[in-house]
Amino acid sequence: MGNTHVLSAIIVATAVGFAAGAWLGLGLADGPPANELPAAIPLHAGNGAPAGQTAPQVALAGRPVVAAGVPAAGETASALARAPDDGAAVAATAAVPALTLADIEALLGALPANERDTWLADAEALGRLVEEESALRSVLTAAEVNRALDDSLTALLVQRARDRTLVDLYLARVVRANLSPDWPAEADVTRLLREQPERFRLPERVPVWQIFLPLEPGAEADSEAAVLARARELAGTLRKGKAEFAVLAGQYSAHAASRAAGGYMGLLAVADLLPELRALLGTLTPGTVSEPVQSPQGFHIVRFGERLSERALPEAEAKPLARELLVRDATVAIREAALQKIRETHPVSVSADEIDAWHQALLSRDWSDSEPDAGITQPADGEQTPAVEVDAAGSLARPSP
Repeated sequence: MGNTHVLSAIIVATAVGFAAGAWLGLGLADGPPANELPAAIPLHAGNGAPAGQTAPQVALAGRPVVAAGVPAAGETASALARAPDDGAAVAATAAVPALTLADIEALLGALPANERDTWLADAEALGRLVEEESALRSVLTAAEVNRALDDSLTALLVQRARDRTLVDLYLARVVRANLSPDWPAEADVTRLLREQPERFRLPERVPVWQIFLPLEPGAEADSEAAVLARARELAGTLRKGKAEFAVLAGQYSAHAASRAAGGYMGLLAVADLLPELRALLGTLTPGTVSEPVQSPQGFHIVRFGERLSERALPEAEAKPLARELLVRDATVAIREAALQKIRETHPVSVSADEIDAWHQALLSRDWSDSEPDAGITQPADGEQTPAVEVDAAGSLARPSP
């Protein structure tokens, strides 16, 4: 279980790194060194794309929430400072770096103009940004004074997030340096529309509503039967017209995104629906409520709307999409060429024999000394982390490739 939690933490840290890269990368203007630009890219070189108090006591699942080094309600900072050292560095107080106008100016200056305008649209929006940055500094200060980076796992995750962010930012600069602001021209858009019309057709789609009741991984038969009975009860209530679908979805569905929308999943491509749902679509009259349908993750109570036939996009919608696709395709081509060029210029290679030897060494290693601190990565009091997020488990369509 420990390795699973470490992997989850690495994924989270990596996701944070990529998000930061995507956000900050839009504000960079300089290109990479000339000797690291990919060669033979069929695009024109461009100059960049356009434009000391006590902590409140909070109960979570019946337990108080505690942060290391932060005094709980009724405790004083000085009392914590006198506590014996149990191996975890504890600092009671620290001066939080002030947040200044210059800091906010720097953050907004890194954004594209349209996003910056959104934050500046009203004082309330700017207040949310200031609040977010203030909270960030508070947590970073707590992490620093409690020497979070002394923990080897935390240090590894931070370094991995930093490395991946830097890679993403750097490759974004390579793309901007090789992608002309004038790309694509009108002729390129027209050619794509003519040569690849299938990319500009909307597939057959259907509006879908659902109430999702999940099954715990490895659930016993009695537990599964109880969930099914609950699902049948809800479906029966809906089919008899004794409740509104949106009301029951808001109360009982475990799929967070659709629950907030009264169970509405959106317009889903028929071809992408789970097999269980595609079979149901052919037998269920639009607007009526299904009996519970079981998938590997749980039970779905479904309602369909009228199907929308496949159709070609009108030109007014197809042209902007064509421009986006051309930029995306060019971006992928530039990144791939850049990676090849960079790896040729700065090679790091490991032979197949070395990998095989490493594999054997890793298999024979005793990993017990590298289990992460349970207080960092594992839930308290024996709680188990769900193997699948409920939003993923409650999905009615296959994930996009």
